[in-house]
Amino acid sequence: MFGMWLVSALSQGSGQLLQLVATMILARILLPADFGLISMALVFVGVADIFRDAGLSTATVRAIDLQDKNANAMFFLNALLGIGMAVLVFLAGPLLSHVYDDPRVADIVAVLCVTFIINGLSAQHQALLRRRLQFKLLAKINVSVVFISQCVGVWLAFDGMGYWALVVTIIVSASLRLVFVVMANPWIPGKPTFDQVTRKMVSFGLYLAAFGLIGYVANNAHNLIIGATYGSDAVAFYNRAFMLLVMILGYASGPFATIAPATLSRMHNSASDFRAGYLELLSYNLILGVPVCVICILGASEIIAIVLGAQWTVSAEIFWLLSVSLIPRIIASSSGWIYQSSGNTRGMMLWGIGGWSFILCLLLLAAPSGIEAVATAYSVAMFLTVYPCMAIAFRRTTVTFRDVLIACRSPLGAGLIAFGLSWLGFSYVEGIVPIVRLGLLALVSSAIYILALVVVFSERELLSSMLQQVLGRRAGG
Repeated sequence: MFGMWLVSALSQGSGQLLQLVATMILARILLPADFGLISMALVFVGVADIFRDAGLSTATVRAIDLQDKNANAMFFLNALLGIGMAVLVFLAGPLLSHVYDDPRVADIVAVLCVTFIINGLSAQHQALLRRRLQFKLLAKINVSVVFISQCVGVWLAFDGMGYWALVVTIIVSASLRLVFVVMANPWIPGKPTFDQVTRKMVSFGLYLAAFGLIGYVANNAHNLIIGATYGSDAVAFYNRAFMLLVMILGYASGPFATIAPATLSRMHNSASDFRAGYLELLSYNLILGVPVCVICILGASEIIAIVLGAQWTVSAEIFWLLSVSLIPRIIASSSGWIYQSSGNTRGMMLWGIGGWSFILCLLLLAAPSGIEAVATAYSVAMFLTVYPCMAIAFRRTTVTFRDVLIACRSPLGAGLIAFGLSWLGFSYVEGIVPIVRLGLLALVSSAIYILALVVVFSERELLSSMLQQVLGRRAGG
């Protein structure tokens, strides 16, 4: 299973690395307020985009016996939803500008409406490629799209386009993806049929979309709350820290969101196999995610200075406050593997209503105290909700939260050792260039972490298995 993670990680990592480089360049050209404006507009655009897909792409990937007539129906539904959301978002633009008291937001939203139509047309072509497990082809498409669109964005930023450079980047990305996926999968949809299979797929997708909407609102409510309270600069400082953290975590945990549901869905006929498979995937995720958490907390200032530059120092404190939430986020995200692999997206939605509503309430309570308080509230909420989140997800399985704690024991224990020793060592080291200090911190803390896993927690066999799969993958090309 770790071998599948490696393939997915390499493909996603290439695109994320390109985005990271582009972010480093753009953060030094554009003003924080430019990023803030886009973040405020994307709060609403992102919500609408969830409705645009309505989970239909995932339903296509997961369908056991997908026929052409069902795929046709999914295509036309995605296309119609894309057009409908484009119209609604365009009409709602002035209202959003009134909320932020900034007319520029309406202009940005009006232009971005075209992406709903484009994404609606490309959704099913992408889903069919994923269903056929053509991940290498999708990886090439993703890297090409990111490279070209980010180059366009950087060029326009240098040309003085300001926040419009970011807007055009989004439109170029969506357009290129449509062209490439159609070229890769020249499937022409025919007459749609809305039979019982299609209705089940729509039902599955709607529950998944409802959960996605609730989660999106909670995860992006920071931008709306901060933007309405403190303005675009504050949104930029918070949002860049949050998105950078998501990007960094994505290198380790992102691929599991793709491979875990598909892997576990094949194990549901055996409770013991499902339990073993889930805990193995969770262990791999934690083994990779814990050192990322350690480095992000200890190296927050250096990461912000290197990636974003001197004008973003306000984001450093926000970044490390949010980094504290990484471990419970990794654990809680694995509940999605269980819900999706079992097809229980209704249960996923119901948890989202309760869990994300609680998180949203904490964010609203913290908002008057400043953006640092909002970041703190988010991390606290992650810790408070991780147990009920997992306990509810485990109800139809033989997995228990005690199993999760056992899986966490070695990586968390080794992480605490690495954190403590690295903090003691580097607290006395001053006057080093940020990139050198971060490099040393990453090298030393990772070495201590691996040593602790082997010597203190006797995880030599697990690490050896992961290494063999990496070497085997490389040897196999």
